[in-house]
Amino acid sequence: MHETERDGPILHARLWEIERGLFRVTYRAHGPRVRDLPLYQTGTCAADVQRAIEVNAHASGYPTVMWDPLP
Repeated sequence: MHETERDGPILHARLWEIERGLFRVTYRAHGPRVRDLPLYQTGTCAADVQRAIEVNAHASGYPTVMWDPLP
């Protein structure tokens, strides 16, 4: 078990800007809570969107969000 898994599941996320200010998020995680997370998020920059997604993820029971790089 990884160190962070002791506190709860890890959420892997990948973020694409599909048009200026509109981002698409894909997730890789175990558990049903991932379906409660948004697939699209608006924001002025990727960092703001990542913070908003992390807040939602923490509220859904994912203490750790790992941001995967784009292919």
